[in-house]
Amino acid sequence: MWPSIKKWLLVVWGPLMTNRIDELLDQAFEAFNSEDLRHAETLCREAMNISPTHGDALYLLGLIAYRQHAFSVAADLLHEALELYPDVANYQLAFAEVLRAQGHLDEALSFYLKLMNDPKVRTEAGLIYLAQGKNKEAKECFHIALQENENIATAYLGLSTLVHKKKEKENLLLKAYAVEANENTAYQLARFYMGQKAWKKAETILKNYLIFSRDWTLYAGILEGLKRPEEAMQALQKAIELDAYNSGAWVQQGLLLEHQKNWEKAAISYQKALALDNTLVVAHEGLSNVLMAQGQFPVALEHTRYVIDQNPNHFPSLYKLAILLEQTEDYEEALGLYFKLLVLKPHRVGLEKRIQETILSLNQKKAHLAKKFVKGWMTSFPKSDWAKATWDMIKVVLVAICLGWTNMPFASFNEAQDELAWEMRYASLGDSESQFKLGVIWEEGKKVPQSISKAMEFYHQAAAQGHIGANMALGRLYSKQHNDEASFQHYLQAAEEGYVPAQLIVSRLLDAKGEYEQAFKWLEKALKQMFPNVSDFSQVSSEYSTLKLKLQGINFNDEN
Repeated sequence: MWPSIKKWLLVVWGPLMTNRIDELLDQAFEAFNSEDLRHAETLCREAMNISPTHGDALYLLGLIAYRQHAFSVAADLLHEALELYPDVANYQLAFAEVLRAQGHLDEALSFYLKLMNDPKVRTEAGLIYLAQGKNKEAKECFHIALQENENIATAYLGLSTLVHKKKEKENLLLKAYAVEANENTAYQLARFYMGQKAWKKAETILKNYLIFSRDWTLYAGILEGLKRPEEAMQALQKAIELDAYNSGAWVQQGLLLEHQKNWEKAAISYQKALALDNTLVVAHEGLSNVLMAQGQFPVALEHTRYVIDQNPNHFPSLYKLAILLEQTEDYEEALGLYFKLLVLKPHRVGLEKRIQETILSLNQKKAHLAKKFVKGWMTSFPKSDWAKATWDMIKVVLVAICLGWTNMPFASFNEAQDELAWEMRYASLGDSESQFKLGVIWEEGKKVPQSISKAMEFYHQAAAQGHIGANMALGRLYSKQHNDEASFQHYLQAAEEGYVPAQLIVSRLLDAKGEYEQAFKWLEKALKQMFPNVSDFSQVSSEYSTLKLKLQGINFNDEN
């Protein structure tokens, strides 16, 4: 009896269930294409309840997981679909795409190579070769694919990454956009225009294709370029709303909030980014800056150490670490680091003054160690007036303690009661920072009658010791006096100390003189500090692309 009933149920209800599954999956694909991933997943799960081994349901669930960056889940679902139906090309292609996202490029390529008779699949293989650095093979794949079908936008996009001339790259991106005006082609073209600082063009292209989180993230960068920070913040919020796993959007929001000095919210944004990807150096660095501004020195210290682990010779980060160690009263490690920095850059502005302050702080707790450090300082740098002055101060403190003067150990220095006199004393000891401050006082007419000549006198004293601010000030003042050669020399000195704004100015001045090779060298130095994780500076600096063209002897009109 029961076998007959089961057979009858299959005959009657089987087609109805199949129709119901097809209906559910049609609705699920429609929801997926509308970016309603949650509803699409619900419909797929309902279909799976009816038929747990339905290939299309597994396939679509895999696509949903992939879109949500759950690559391991996506791989498992698509692998299951392929085990059931190994010859379905769409399943193979989707699985290959997941493998590529996971970094398993060789495995992904093996799937693409099976289906190379399709020019679109050949294009995907080209993208794998591109990711592997096999540019020759990639270029061949793209060209053959376009010979077979000239309307493959992705092939044009792939070729655009293999050319360096701005116009050629733009033409390929425009072809891709003309063939298939969609989110991806618009994103790549807008990104190119953003790199050229053609903000308006970038906005015009992208604003009609703001679909995914990455689009809103890029759009925020464009709005920042257009000096519209409020709209940029709204765009980043939309990016995060669409994809809370977009670590780049969290970092960008943190940078924007940091620029606005909204420390608390900036810290939250950086922390969100690091929760998603703890290897983001820019997020560690940003969070360190914010925590430092909030006075949370121990935590800032941890993030600064991480930045240095990734870039052990980055002088600014090492300097910041020493300051944080000083702030957390770890004076011994701070001094060890300061002396290491002093060996690397003996004329670094303000460095010896910080060493003196740290030794005096250590002297209040461990006088014997302070004495040891200052003696080592005098031995290693026998010509340092700062080391000698610090030794004299320590001796004064010892006398003061012996006499019971505990309130103000430096009371014997009456001039310390007056800021100007204090700076004059340090300046006379050769402190470049005090010399610079005196220059500012005379230039601005604070506490003294304004005197540009007197200001320049002090600026020259500080600049002779490599003070960046003094060299920048002299560059500016000489420029106002139309002494272009003197102005250039002082900007050059600041640039040689590694100061990015000075390097940019020097590059532009050399560019104006037609000395393109030297201009390119200084611009590249600046960009390496500004964008340490960027390999192709033409994506972030139109000046870089322009100078590159000038070096090649190409005539063109700059686009504003």
